[in-house]
Amino acid sequence: MTHKVIFEPEPILDFFTTSTRTLLNAGREAGVRHHVVLSIVGVDRLSHPGYLDAKAAQERLVAESDTPFTIVSSTTGQPRTPGSTTRYPRLKEKNHDHPRARR
Repeated sequence: MTHKVIFEPEPILDFFTTSTRTLLNAGREAGVRHHVVLSIVGVDRLSHPGYLDAKAAQERLVAESDTPFTIVSSTTGQPRTPGSTTRYPRLKEKNHDHPRARR
């Protein structure tokens, strides 16, 4: 897991794109068969200079790679209040070896 607190748009975009490329390349060299990314629900539909745009760029890099992947998109860690609904993570996958991928 990589996590770094940065609030400026350019450095955070650079952090996520550089670290994602590094992990994808290292994984390819090591023979990793599946890449998993933790992300945020809706990041592919929202635009916000900084963290959300950087996470969207990370998702795009992983989706464009040749490695099968899973993107686990969860809601942010907001405290739950009585009566609030529970939200579950969404998954985006590209898995060439998984039986569902052959349907």
